[in-house]
Amino acid sequence: VDYGSDQGYFSISVAKLFPKANVIGVEMGGVGGEIWKKADSQDVLSIQEAKIQEFGVESNMHICQTKVAPEQFFLLKGKGLVSDYQFVLSVFHWFDLPTRVEFDKTISTLFLNARTTFIELPIIGDNSPMIRKQVGWKNFVKWYDQRNDMTQIIAEAAEAHGLTVKVTMVAAVPWVKWQRETYRVDVISVKGGEDSPAINFGCEDRRTIYRCATRPKYSSC
Repeated sequence: VDYGSDQGYFSISVAKLFPKANVIGVEMGGVGGEIWKKADSQDVLSIQEAKIQEFGVESNMHICQTKVAPEQFFLLKGKGLVSDYQFVLSVFHWFDLPTRVEFDKTISTLFLNARTTFIELPIIGDNSPMIRKQVGWKNFVKWYDQRNDMTQIIAEAAEAHGLTVKVTMVAAVPWVKWQRETYRVDVISVKGGEDSPAINFGCEDRRTIYRCATRPKYSSC
């Protein structure tokens, strides 16, 4: 699952590399932020559809047009739906989670939706005016609660909800004078449960939970 898949770079790449995988890109669509709103801008889902055809992944890649929302993670957990991998890159800053408690609960529930999660969270930087302009800053400054070690933030959130996870930074790219970092989070064990969540992709149930819009192409399992 690729949450906020945009033009489909990660989801289509995975579908191409692993032709037996079932890959879904979850994306609301549109032309992106203000910086991209030019006269010749295309809807990102139209671009994604063209790339699916270009790379020949029509048989194992499909699109869910919807807005990513925290409640989806809880509904997936309730249904016992678990994927092998999920990408959650540049997504969390859109969530209106006003306390650390809500953040910890939401991200821990997300981790239960897959055996392995690749996640990028907003950076706190130096708390300067530029940093405070980021979407969602008023929330994520509370999530981090004066902590700046992202491995610690992720691990403590998981531990608070009975999960043992392995957190590994796998990528860091320059952003202004800071770095945007991506972490791999592997679920090792769940308190009172299995060593790691059992895989149950449940494509149709998943699409129902997401409330995917019907599209002419690549919108069914």
